[in-house]
Amino acid sequence: MPEFKIGINDNDSHMCSSTDRVFENMVGLIVCESCGYRKDFEYVNDDFILKRKTYDLSGTYDGYYIASLKLKELTEKEEFNGVDFIPLKNEPEYFAMFVRNIVKFDTEKRKSRSENLCSSCGNYESFIGAKPAFLIERLPSDICRSDVIFGSGNSKHPLLFASQKFVDVVKREKLKGFRFEPVRT
Repeated sequence: MPEFKIGINDNDSHMCSSTDRVFENMVGLIVCESCGYRKDFEYVNDDFILKRKTYDLSGTYDGYYIASLKLKELTEKEEFNGVDFIPLKNEPEYFAMFVRNIVKFDTEKRKSRSENLCSSCGNYESFIGAKPAFLIERLPSDICRSDVIFGSGNSKHPLLFASQKFVDVVKREKLKGFRFEPVRT
């Protein structure tokens, strides 16, 4: 059965940082003292404001997936397990979405590359080469994330992957903001 990389649109928003700097007043956000990039990829800013509210799934410029209430409820109804939805204080109809099911990305076959490893925090300044997506294994669940976090600076995020069942449900329910590209092996 085919598997897909989930592509999304940006929502013209930032959760806690730009590519090169963390915003002020991000109380509790862990930042590496050596490289200056955030170490906590699940920090949720209580003051976050979503600028573009047209999608059921979208991404911030700093690598967060933002899900609508409709997507959250559908995920629960269809029992797509391994997804956490963190409420956004100022956006009651939206959630920060974190996928817990991990699938191994084939960085060798894709010829992905990393640049500037920080010896203090263990993160790379950049990890590039995500398209087209190659996986080492089959998806262990209907929605998964890559084991590799792609992007640069503070704009890093895992890739999302979906089973045919997930794709069919999204299309049936006419959720907005999703693009599906076949995965390569």
